[in-house]
Amino acid sequence: MKKGWQTVRAGDVIVENPKSKLKVRDSISDGEYPFYTSGVSINSFDDFLCDGNNLFIATGGKACFQYYEGKAAYSTDCFSVTTRPGFAPKFLFYFLDSILEDIETNMFEGAALRHLQKTKFREILAPFPPLAEQQRIVGLLDEAFEGLATAKANAEKNLQNARALFESHLQSVFTQCGPGWVDTRLADICDRVSVGHVGPTSEFYCDPSEGIPFLRSQNVRPGKLDWEGVQYITKEFHSRLRKSQIRFGDLLFVRVGANRGDCCAVLEDVAELNCANIVFARPTRGNAAYLERYCQSPPGRAQLLGMTTGSAQGVINTKSVADLVVPMPNESVQEKVVVRLDELREETQRLACIYERKHTALEALKKSLLHQAFAGEL
Repeated sequence: MKKGWQTVRAGDVIVENPKSKLKVRDSISDGEYPFYTSGVSINSFDDFLCDGNNLFIATGGKACFQYYEGKAAYSTDCFSVTTRPGFAPKFLFYFLDSILEDIETNMFEGAALRHLQKTKFREILAPFPPLAEQQRIVGLLDEAFEGLATAKANAEKNLQNARALFESHLQSVFTQCGPGWVDTRLADICDRVSVGHVGPTSEFYCDPSEGIPFLRSQNVRPGKLDWEGVQYITKEFHSRLRKSQIRFGDLLFVRVGANRGDCCAVLEDVAELNCANIVFARPTRGNAAYLERYCQSPPGRAQLLGMTTGSAQGVINTKSVADLVVPMPNESVQEKVVVRLDELREETQRLACIYERKHTALEALKKSLLHQAFAGEL
């Protein structure tokens, strides 16, 4: 350890604030003071329980540390502490943040809801330099993390702008129709609209090398088939389920659940497919990719979800799909729309990848700075 630094037990550094009797449900939306809970979100309250420089430590669920200077309130599932003279509260906060993963792994226990073991927490050994050095390090970290936060915010804003541009174009391309566009019911350009097999199937599952892919709602994603977790059924069972056999160019729709209305076209070169509990349409006219893009556009989804039936959750049925009205230009324009939307989606995905890489790099930089700080190398 660097000369002049000392190792001190957390229990010998902290001063524990009184245990709160407030529940999370006691918080209000327009309170005067911040109200800390066991999560990262901060609510508000009309009275305060502590003042000054304090830490707020989650005691249930996952490790989470927050710091605030001023009057604040906190819930019963939040452990609030400050520090004794000679120890800067924010220096301790940054140190705990640097070992968050270790605390999460080794100091949270329990079968259902894991809780912080305060006895173990008090035994944490923390390195402390003289107070002036603590304050210098805190100042450097504050400045660095403010810059990191700005960089993250800028990257996130760029990503949101790209997604907004794509959504805006997706909205406008199907609402600002040009000459020659004709509103057409999906049923009028399909030779069938059906529902995939409904009933027991697990006894007919088999090895992928011997069977036929059996698509279910979890395999239908907006604009693509998700092959992860696809089950396979025997060829004999596939032959019996003739009404749920699907083929290239079919449109698949998720019937129920949070993802109801999600749609994709079968545009992959797969010889034989079958499906369960999915509404599918078989177009005889029109570009399948174009129809898929419309069904995933804001006006298409709004129209489709507006025709749900059944329970409060809603169900997409064959009538909902058959009655879907699609603005149809000629085949040439359909192809151009698909190309343009795919170009924009590709650019949005590229920016999303850049954002994820930046986010990962910034998190790595933060960990590196914290490591240097508590090794006396900052």
